Amino acid sequence: MKHSSFYLTFLTILFIFPLLLWSESTSNEKKIEILIPDGSSGDSDWGKDFLQFEDLDLLGDASEENSKNLFEKAKENFLQSVDRFRKTNELINLKRKEFDSLSFEADRYEWQKKVAAKILKEQLPET
Repeated sequence: MKHSSFYLTFLTILFIFPLLLWSESTSNEKKIEILIPDGSSGDSDWGKDFLQFEDLDLLGDASEENSKNLFEKAKENFLQSVDRFRKTNELINLKRKEFDSLSFEADRYEWQKKVAAKILKEQLPET
């Protein structure tokens, strides 16, 4: 193939391709017009039956008094949460101390503690 015929073929394709795309887009536009009625025909009920729109109350009662009340409620909830956390933490510490004060049958004598520690050390892999 010669260079001149290659350029001629390339330019022909370059000019024809946009024309093909443009012709497809016009046919698509016609399809869209058919799908969406404009209400010009008499038997069409397009746009006749509609639902009423209501204004949405996005801010609610944004008054200063309402904000103060909500802030006080949030403060009370926060203080209750902190109080529950402290009580739970104290209960955990109390139960931990009770558990630590228990003496188990296997830990009654010093030689039993040494044997248990030795067995535990042998069972654990060395790192």
